[in-house]
Amino acid sequence: TPTHSTTTGSSAPTTPSTVQTTTTSAWTPTPTPVSTLSIITITVSPIIKCCELNDTFYAPGEVVYNGTHGDTCYFVNCSLSCTLEFYNWSCPSTPSPTPTPSKSTPTSSKPSPTPSKPTPSTTKPPACPDFDPPRQENETWWLCDCFMATCKYNNTVEIVRVECEPPPMPTCSNGLTPVRVSDPDGCCWHWECDCYCTGWGDPHYVTFDGLYYSYQGNCTYVLVEEISPSVDNFGVYIDNYHCDPNDKVSCPRTLIVRHETQEVLIKTVHMMPMEVQVQVNRQAVAVPYKKYGLEVSKSGINYVVDIPELGVLVSYNGLSFSVRLPYHRFGNNTKGQCGTCTNTTSDDC
Repeated sequence: TPTHSTTTGSSAPTTPSTVQTTTTSAWTPTPTPVSTLSIITITVSPIIKCCELNDTFYAPGEVVYNGTHGDTCYFVNCSLSCTLEFYNWSCPSTPSPTPTPSKSTPTSSKPSPTPSKPTPSTTKPPACPDFDPPRQENETWWLCDCFMATCKYNNTVEIVRVECEPPPMPTCSNGLTPVRVSDPDGCCWHWECDCYCTGWGDPHYVTFDGLYYSYQGNCTYVLVEEISPSVDNFGVYIDNYHCDPNDKVSCPRTLIVRHETQEVLIKTVHMMPMEVQVQVNRQAVAVPYKKYGLEVSKSGINYVVDIPELGVLVSYNGLSFSVRLPYHRFGNNTKGQCGTCTNTTSDDC
């Protein structure tokens, strides 16, 4: 910093000298504040994943699915009550580009008053009209993997998993072991007693429901036909004849199976030794034979007619026969010498 100049008292002028004195203050660094780190422990309760879909569990509030299928958008989430909520709506189309506004000359007309917007109703509309097909309120329907959906309101659907209770095993009147059959929903199942009829000898019969009887006759008889036809041209028949004129004993001669356009004849050509011939529509065929959903094969001494679509199995060896039908297709709807297939003998012949 410059200081003021000083002059002495002598007569002769002297050259003034300038003395500069600089004062420097010491720099003291500003102390940096020291932070104290506090550790806070937070205890988080485990989140229970209570919604299940396709063997995957989700927590309440978690998004289960968010996507599209065709023109429909879908959203599924796990609700706070641990149920799956299903939403769907028409996906918005891609917006068209906004046109550039053109300049216009202002006019002196007064602006029209802006119409007030109606207050939205807080009432939730019933049913689920946006579904295909539309669903009514509280209507239920099956989804895949044993899940059932229920329409609640405003296109909201509740999805729950259905648990199946094993049904008690019944006793079949014909002595067969019950078979396990899936329900129409494809989720649960039930027991059924198949229809099984046999005949042998001169001749003896056991009906579908296990009733034994004998009948001698010299004719072609109906073993089984449908009471109310649900299958095109289906039936099983036996052609008996009196093989011993002295005792009027009947023996089987031909077993006949009809299905749609085909008629299978398994004929006893010779008794000793036993010789059997297979004909389809009166033409001899070699076995195995397979055509139009009908198969003929040989298993040991038996010739077997199989109609897989119907679950029908018919066998014949020249001396005895058997007919087996699934109950869910033919139960309570058969007539003929094999009986009614109701799992009770009280209504057989």
